[in-house]
Amino acid sequence: MIIKTNKLEEFINSLLEQMGVNNLDSQIISDIYIRSTLRNVGHHDIYDLPRRLEMLDKGVINKNPKINLNKSYGSIENYDGDNGLGEVCTSFILERAQKLADSNGIGFCSVYNSNHFLATAPYLEKSAEAGYFTLIWTSARPAIGWPGTRKKIIGNNPMGYSTPTNSDPMFLDISMAHDSVGNLKDKMEKEKQLSPLTAVDKEGNYTENPLEALEGGSLPIGGHKGVGLSILGELLTTVMGNGIMIDQKSKYESSKPDINFYDQMVIIIKPDVFMSEKEYLDRVDILTNFIRDKKSSLRIPGEKSNETKKRLKKEGIQLEMKLINTLNEWAVKYKMPFSL
Repeated sequence: MIIKTNKLEEFINSLLEQMGVNNLDSQIISDIYIRSTLRNVGHHDIYDLPRRLEMLDKGVINKNPKINLNKSYGSIENYDGDNGLGEVCTSFILERAQKLADSNGIGFCSVYNSNHFLATAPYLEKSAEAGYFTLIWTSARPAIGWPGTRKKIIGNNPMGYSTPTNSDPMFLDISMAHDSVGNLKDKMEKEKQLSPLTAVDKEGNYTENPLEALEGGSLPIGGHKGVGLSILGELLTTVMGNGIMIDQKSKYESSKPDINFYDQMVIIIKPDVFMSEKEYLDRVDILTNFIRDKKSSLRIPGEKSNETKKRLKKEGIQLEMKLINTLNEWAVKYKMPFSL
């Protein structure tokens, strides 16, 4: 079934408000979900919403967190997310980092006691639209495996960057594993096999079965390089950001399976610190044109997502009836005046 973007956004916003989420946060959350869904990647989007609704309904996640400053030093700030939705916590530190960058040229903000935030893309896109160069990193549950070991060694710790350009934003959104957990689940549901030598089962043996990979682990991109980048992400988020350390996660997970293991960090740089904004944007064009001149079919990061977004905003978003029915059940439960 095809749903128009504005109708879906209005539905998410209204449902969250009916559940007790404040108006400002409900607008932030619905915007993040729409931006994620317009990428049309099949995971880390509107299909994650029912899980969020369930956790809000049960009180596992705080509907209206009081995000408090833990420590600050110059243009660096660290916050306690008060067990809020990752979408709310990350949006908060994104805005704080932007304000710090406005005053100092650069802003670094991190948040602990947060939750899953979908993906870096929607935040990167928003920040680039506002004219900032942005780097985002999140920690995650241990998910990366290694051949010959039965243990997950570290989180896939997704990261991304974005920059404004003279046209659409450029942004990269990747995890440090060949397949994110969401991508593994998506491939399992669609009965797709994994690429060879990209995952191991729970015994540490190579597998192309996504279910076995979920029980074992997806392998890091670039082998030791991916592990090194995951460690960097852990240093910038959990270690520096005061979150639950990776060696503690299994202990908490066994007693509180829904506890928040996610910490996010944002670095914002004003592009016009060293030159005018126009000069910066023109230099970005020089970079991308140099690449295109060598291989015209090569995609610049974010290019496909930007094209898909424009098409779906015009045509509407195709949603599975199973998801629509689930969301409408939540609407009935919370006495929504309308449904999808």
